[in-house]
Amino acid sequence: MRSTLELAGLGTWTYSFETRELDIDECAQTLHYLGTRHLRDDDPVLRARLHLGDMAGLIEQLKTCAPEERAHGEYRVLPPDGGVRWMEAWGRLEISGEGTQRRPVRLVGVSRDVTEQKLAAQALREADQHKNDFLAVLSHELRNPLAPISASLRVLERAEPGGRQALRAQQVIARQVKQLSHLVDDLLDMTRVSCGKMRLQRQLVDLNELVSSVVEDLRSLFAQREVWLRFTPAPKPVLVSADPARLAQIASNLLQNAAKFTGPGGSTCISIWQEQGKRRALLRVADTGVGVAPQLLPHLFQPFMQANRSLEHEQDGLGLGLAVVKGLVELHGGEITACSDGPGKGMELLVRLPLAEPAAVSPSSKSVEDRARASTSNPRRSRRVLVIEDNVDAADSLREALAQDGHEVAIAHDGLRGLETARALRPEIILCDIGLPGMDGYAVARELRDDPDLRDTYLVALSGYAQLEDLQQSAKAGFALHLAKPPDLEALERVLAEAPRPSPR
Repeated sequence: MRSTLELAGLGTWTYSFETRELDIDECAQTLHYLGTRHLRDDDPVLRARLHLGDMAGLIEQLKTCAPEERAHGEYRVLPPDGGVRWMEAWGRLEISGEGTQRRPVRLVGVSRDVTEQKLAAQALREADQHKNDFLAVLSHELRNPLAPISASLRVLERAEPGGRQALRAQQVIARQVKQLSHLVDDLLDMTRVSCGKMRLQRQLVDLNELVSSVVEDLRSLFAQREVWLRFTPAPKPVLVSADPARLAQIASNLLQNAAKFTGPGGSTCISIWQEQGKRRALLRVADTGVGVAPQLLPHLFQPFMQANRSLEHEQDGLGLGLAVVKGLVELHGGEITACSDGPGKGMELLVRLPLAEPAAVSPSSKSVEDRARASTSNPRRSRRVLVIEDNVDAADSLREALAQDGHEVAIAHDGLRGLETARALRPEIILCDIGLPGMDGYAVARELRDDPDLRDTYLVALSGYAQLEDLQQSAKAGFALHLAKPPDLEALERVLAEAPRPSPR
């Protein structure tokens, strides 16, 4: 019996009300950090190990129990090296006498350590609260852009076409749609990083050159906020093996975070150098903004944490930017740290990345989408385009946008109808959604590639999924290009301009 109790982690104990002595077995001694079997309840060692308030409450609860009733409770143990351990106890009170002579004689019970269960339960509660907080913030952030979009659409209904009011409404809609897209991108990136589904397309990258490009892209943002931006590159190229798009995202997120929390007249400095004696590249972003309280620094890179850097400062976004940065930095084999002297004293973020061995790195080619974005040399020309998309609003709006650029555009809302339309119209280019009802986009592409009359048609996949495995699956099905939804219309126009014409038959 004794060995069974020990295997279960149960320590047994008996307390005598008459002698005020506690008798505990070896397992209970271990659980309570005690070195002896017999102790009086006023023993200083015992009192130092038990949370006295918890024990008083537990004993009072036991005293009120019926003679054969088993009581249950929890109490804390204080280890000699600090910290707290939680114990769960079951006990039975032994009574002597009847009526007014009734008195407690002895307590008999068992205890076990439930610290890990308590911590797990606390983590679950915190995760649930975290989820609720996130949903509240997400709801707020979705409503923020939807309100001006809705109001601007109402203005467009009444404003003079091409007039000042109409132009301003269009600009508002464009800005808010961009904000929504950024929000969705952050959500997707965070999900991919946390689930281990983010794939890097590494190549040899000069950190100086890449960050310089990001800085130039964001100068207008800093100018609007009246924040001075300075870039200090390393004196010579700093080569890292990295995914250039993700590395640019890291630098961009860090700079946008600095701009967001730095007021007019402040400054942000971004600098690059190689760490002495170590093969590591360092990227540092320091601002003179609102700073962070020391107790909040450990939480800065947690998803959905705004860190409450300033109650007076505008708080927008889901608080995903730095969490995404941390995930991307770690995917590259690096690390990121933050430091701040406190509220109002600015913040510094430091990224460390391993340097590349130039001879060992084989630069990967750019994706077809990157090449499409990079090329602007081809003049615009009208093309025959078929859009296969089950979302009616998405299909209609894309048709209108392409028609305004002079293209002939037809629409089909499912895969089978798309094949029928393609065989009837012989389009030069087909923009096809992947998640179609009935026959998905991959099946449509395979059918088109098997048709001698349509196999040369330029096929472009449209999907909300745009990871490396998604691009590979599209290419395997026969698509020439894979674009993430919503497609950048300028990039799409360049794709249409560059797409080869089908061979005449």
